[in-house]
Amino acid sequence: MRDGKKSWFSISAMLQALAVYIYDEIGAWGVTAQQFVDSLKDHEGEAIDLHINSPGGSVFDGLAIYNTLKAHQGRVDVYIDGIAASMASVIALAGDQIAMAPNALMMIHNPASGAFGDAADMRKHADLLDKVKAQLISIYLTRANVDEENLVRMMDEETWLTADEALAMGLIDVILDAPEVDVAACARQFDLQGKFGSLPEQLKAGEPPTEAPPASAGSSSPASAPVSSNSADAADHQKGGPMDPETNQAAITNAVEAAKGEERARRDGIRALFEPHFYIEGMKDSMTNCILKDVTVEAAKDVVIEALAKARTQPEPGPVGGAVIIEDAIDKFRNGAFKALVARAGFGQRDDQSNEFRAFSLFDLARHSLSLGGVSMSGMDRTQIVNTAFRHSQSSFDSLLADVANKSMLMGYENQVEIYPMAARIGSLVDFKTAKRVGMTEFSDLEEVKPSGEYTQGDIGDYGEDIVLATFGKLFSINRQAIINDDLDAFTRVPETMGRAARRKVGDLFAAVLTANANMADGIALFDGGHSNLASAGAVPSTATIDAGRVAMRTQTDASGNGRLNIPPRYWIGPVALEGIASVVRDSQTEIAASQNNSRRPNYVAGTFEILADSRFDSDDPAAWYMAADPSRFDTIEIAFLDGVDAPYMERVDAFTSDGVSFKVRIDAAAKALDHRGLYKDPGD
Repeated sequence: MRDGKKSWFSISAMLQALAVYIYDEIGAWGVTAQQFVDSLKDHEGEAIDLHINSPGGSVFDGLAIYNTLKAHQGRVDVYIDGIAASMASVIALAGDQIAMAPNALMMIHNPASGAFGDAADMRKHADLLDKVKAQLISIYLTRANVDEENLVRMMDEETWLTADEALAMGLIDVILDAPEVDVAACARQFDLQGKFGSLPEQLKAGEPPTEAPPASAGSSSPASAPVSSNSADAADHQKGGPMDPETNQAAITNAVEAAKGEERARRDGIRALFEPHFYIEGMKDSMTNCILKDVTVEAAKDVVIEALAKARTQPEPGPVGGAVIIEDAIDKFRNGAFKALVARAGFGQRDDQSNEFRAFSLFDLARHSLSLGGVSMSGMDRTQIVNTAFRHSQSSFDSLLADVANKSMLMGYENQVEIYPMAARIGSLVDFKTAKRVGMTEFSDLEEVKPSGEYTQGDIGDYGEDIVLATFGKLFSINRQAIINDDLDAFTRVPETMGRAARRKVGDLFAAVLTANANMADGIALFDGGHSNLASAGAVPSTATIDAGRVAMRTQTDASGNGRLNIPPRYWIGPVALEGIASVVRDSQTEIAASQNNSRRPNYVAGTFEILADSRFDSDDPAAWYMAADPSRFDTIEIAFLDGVDAPYMERVDAFTSDGVSFKVRIDAAAKALDHRGLYKDPGD
């Protein structure tokens, strides 16, 4: 059954449409009109996929829901997943397109109710029922291809329609090409006995219907219209008759428990995604929204990635307004303990007198978290308390450690000084497949268009550089000894060091592009005489050698060899050993000769470049140096990250082999030279 384990009203924000489920009665005992309208008020104009499995209910709630859907500005597609009986069949007709599972059922009948009073009261009530029936008839006739007389007869008889019959009658548009639903199981979650005058025998007995031939338009189906099913119930029936009530109730109980288990797993999965990133403002609100709006774990990942892409580090989180999933006391503990620990680590507000957790040790926090989780610690020693805090899902202790560790990791990442953010273009890749980057200079030159002439098609050719992501990461653990010893460094300094290592790894990728001098897509090394970007004779930085690089870059041509690109150098890149002389060349007002002596002539390269020194080049070749164009204007080197997330990601891992919790730090990155013309190398003296 399509999402058959849902037995409640829910609304979910999906990628293409808003998924709305009415899997309950209509009215006070199930889905009320007010609840439905309130849930849609923030989704005006969005497309809706409405799934129905309902026995009907209140006429007035149903009419309000129908009118709300008809007035909705976005498209409404209706899917009858099980049964759409009584007012549920009316709500279904609000769809722009109505689809029905191949053996689902739709039922139409007259409105009915009870009344108390004298004869006059009864007559008034009967008149009201006649008015309501007239309204329902008018709604059915907006789609039904039968005349009013036949429709009234079908309502008087309480008619159950198969998907084929509903399609022939015009009440639906399409029968789904999908596995048949267990319509009997769909109906069993509602107490239908006594609700309807002609309940199909198959639904009474809990036996899935068998398929009936399509009815002609205008004809009513028998009360026990058979529909086929491939369900487990059908198999049980074939083996030994319909299930007895006790077995049936056990099956329902098992299904409910399974649904509850899936829901718990979904919520736990979403919390595991969001909790390491509570340092970002709004993350708790986003997590709560995902939980309440029935978002899947996979869809929640997209929410987390988008938030990380917008902001790397944010102020510590404040309280979540309106949260119904997380206890206020646990919120208070998580926020206060987080602030206290980051203050102790040196990157938060120190000596906050309003924070009751400022003097708590790590062990104190572990014990307090268990107390909030309702765990009795009677008879436990210190080791048992810490071990229990690590593993108890309600204690929030391991999540607190994850928050602080993640904050420390990102602080280390931000504080690590690297040159690639200035010298390279930061890009994004959506997966780990090989992607092709076509250079900005590869488009063919513009041609003159004479009067009455025609424009010709430009061409970028097949030239392009391949780039592919790689994953880099490490594990680290926090054990019970660190907690008992109040060793804060274990989950502040260690992850901070890992954050620095992650940024260094990206710096390694950038430097390797220059030093490896790998072949480009044309089969020629990045720096080569054939690319006109390699000095013929190496020398130390001087006015003349810097100017030689400038001239080489400014005179580069496009792929045709005709168009002059005029690429000005912006950065001098090289080893720390040459940083001093490069600074002299840049800042001196008079010419700096190869002997590093000043002459009386003006320094014509003064102030024309910026200096980026990196000790990686000292290790590779302390004499070689490079020049690069502005990566925002010309293709040079690209550093790409998965989905543009240029910070490492920390993920909690179950620590089965130690008394503690483990974390995995990873970053997905790639580096590639895009075009040789924006780069220049002098091999040095």
